[in-house]
Amino acid sequence: MVKFPPPLERKFAHEDAKSSEKDFRIMQWNMLAKALWPFDPLLKNPKETFDWENYRFWRTLQELVRYDSDIICVEEADFYEEIKPYLNSLG
Repeated sequence: MVKFPPPLERKFAHEDAKSSEKDFRIMQWNMLAKALWPFDPLLKNPKETFDWENYRFWRTLQELVRYDSDIICVEEADFYEEIKPYLNSLG
């Protein structure tokens, strides 16, 4: 089993925004197209973070789920069909 580093702690302007029944949370997430992984000079991630099956899939899924968003919008979603069943099972 692969041991992941802890997820990034993110600070949001309105972390308590989902405070009433009428409020909802929207998440936008760029999954980063696989074609861009080795070419982006701004990415300083270790090579193993680009391993889809053993790292990137699970970390992407973790990020999409952990914020309990009502609507999720993804970009550069080359692997959306692989994540979709997991998201569907959560509602």
